[in-house]
Amino acid sequence: TPQLLATAGLSYVCDWANDEQPYRMTTAQGDLVSLPIALELDDIHALWERRVPVDRYGIMLSESFEGLYQDGAKTGRLLVLNLHPWLIGQPFRIGFLDAALEGIMRREGVWAAHGSAIVDWFRQQGT
Repeated sequence: TPQLLATAGLSYVCDWANDEQPYRMTTAQGDLVSLPIALELDDIHALWERRVPVDRYGIMLSESFEGLYQDGAKTGRLLVLNLHPWLIGQPFRIGFLDAALEGIMRREGVWAAHGSAIVDWFRQQGT
């Protein structure tokens, strides 16, 4: 699949749950950058499949961020969230996401970025 994506002109993927930092994926058709996801925090995986209570989900987001924030003090870490408006966007759920994201964004040095901006930064590092 990565080779097909590179052939189609895509520059990055966000569906591998195997790291907390971006990395290069080399294919015969060119390089992709992987921005690994936090599968346990995917709202479908957590709220729909595992039936995590929504208040606990907000805590999971905050606790996961805190661990990554401490681990990434020198090298940075990604917290890529797969969110689906039909699920997390419901009025009785969205407040828990908002509260977690507000807490995350108050921390010094946090960068909320689109995937393409992260990929541009990653490539500028020469990695």
